[in-house]
Amino acid sequence: MMQLQPMVRSMKRVCLALVILAGSLSACNEELRYLLQQAPGQIAILLHRDKIAKILEDPNLDPEARRKLELVLDVKRYAEDRIGLVHNQNYSVYTKIDREAVVYTLSACPPLSFQAKTWKFPVVGEAPYLGFFKKADGEKKKARLEAEGYDVYLRPAGAYSMLGIASDPIYSPLLKLNDAELANLVVHELSHATIWVPGQVEFNESVALFIGNEGSLEYLVQRFGADADPVRYALGANEDDKTFSVFLSGLYRELDQLYQSDLSDAGKLKRKAEIIAAGRQNFRDQILPSMQTDDYRRFPESVINNASILQRKLYYKDVSLYYQVFEAHHQDLRATVDFFKEIAKPGGDVEATVRQWLDQHQP
Repeated sequence: MMQLQPMVRSMKRVCLALVILAGSLSACNEELRYLLQQAPGQIAILLHRDKIAKILEDPNLDPEARRKLELVLDVKRYAEDRIGLVHNQNYSVYTKIDREAVVYTLSACPPLSFQAKTWKFPVVGEAPYLGFFKKADGEKKKARLEAEGYDVYLRPAGAYSMLGIASDPIYSPLLKLNDAELANLVVHELSHATIWVPGQVEFNESVALFIGNEGSLEYLVQRFGADADPVRYALGANEDDKTFSVFLSGLYRELDQLYQSDLSDAGKLKRKAEIIAAGRQNFRDQILPSMQTDDYRRFPESVINNASILQRKLYYKDVSLYYQVFEAHHQDLRATVDFFKEIAKPGGDVEATVRQWLDQHQP
């Protein structure tokens, strides 16, 4: 049975947040309609969750589900105690859902520009994507934006952060992830709850990618040993992410140069299609065979347009800058996290602050 008082408190926080958001967005009809449309989905998630500790008391719980839930709690403890991520109720609760994706994220971009369409929200700030609990709602929005001439990308997502408004649960589909993927997800999402600068989406995602990759790897080595399968998978997945980020950056640069050229719009659209087709073929023939995991095997058949490139670029950015900070802190992840927490202040360019700090602290 669900713990009623914590649930009521979470419901009150979410309802209060919605009232504040609605009031703040009274002049922004699109964002207001979106928030009100998504409110039932968020409330449904809050109503269908329970403490993982309570679930683990069930003697009939599937053994593999038990092992994965225990792993989640162990990763959470490690991230809080050893890495310095936020202590809260995130990932101490579980929600069973009857769909493969928790939300469907949508992004949009003009066909001949990488200037993403954005939406503005309190707390989160300016965001280059929307999340939908129902795929049909996302498809409707996608069709409207495509009718306006945008490149649009709608994709499933396995988790999202409530940024402290309510505790983030582990959703039932996530238990299908392998140990390395699950550990990475928990550390990544706890990073968002720890470090978030409104309107600085690229920094928020980049720092969470770095902490998620390095923190989960550190945990897996401690838990399973340096030669264990989850560690080998994590190392391979991290290298594949780097390989993909290089490919994506190259594709982005080639298209951006095209969009900045003096070619006619018709000529640009024709050349854009050729560049994307060549990129697909190159990835299929040259890049996939060199990868260490199957994480990207479906990419050549996926949607590739300005919106998908820009959204993937948020999640697969070159994070070498953050590893330089890590090295400057003598590979002490907790000290590195503390540094990012200290500089993650609203206003200004956080990444520029990182670069300035490195200029002063590198030989």
